Amino acid sequence: MVTMAAKWAGKCRVCGMPLPVGSQIEWAKDEGARHLTDAACAAAKLLSAAPAGPVDCTETPEERVRIMRLLLTASWRVAKTMPQVPHEYTLQKMWPNFDDFTWAVYHIRRVGYRGRFGSAYYTYYDIGEHQYWECGGDPASDDDRIGTTLINRAVRAPRSVGREA
Repeated sequence: MVTMAAKWAGKCRVCGMPLPVGSQIEWAKDEGARHLTDAACAAAKLLSAAPAGPVDCTETPEERVRIMRLLLTASWRVAKTMPQVPHEYTLQKMWPNFDDFTWAVYHIRRVGYRGRFGSAYYTYYDIGEHQYWECGGDPASDDDRIGTTLINRAVRAPRSVGREA
């Protein structure tokens, strides 16, 4: 067993909660990674139980127009690795302007809403019938293993009657 900083995002083999890049972990070749302590596992579970809600609802009309233009004109590919969760993705390298991609990621993070998918929470942003999300990391990072290199989108599930919009 080796104590180290996580080089890639993963899940704890003990509690199943996320292990973010840079977090201190114990790792063994045949066993995988885990939080350093049981207390760290418990803390990760508490953080994952955070209530879903808006991140920051302040969005100017100009920002709304810009994000719509960027996301609606981006090139999208069907994700084939998860057929049970149909969605599409766009890669940063497919965008003509890196700064536009970075701005879109930060905008989703700033004005989106928190939602749960499995045991993880993501920040989503809705346009029309689609919801958009990115998977974390620093979009300006030079290291592709930890930087955000894609934005996902999927058709939103219909909202139930009486459910908050």
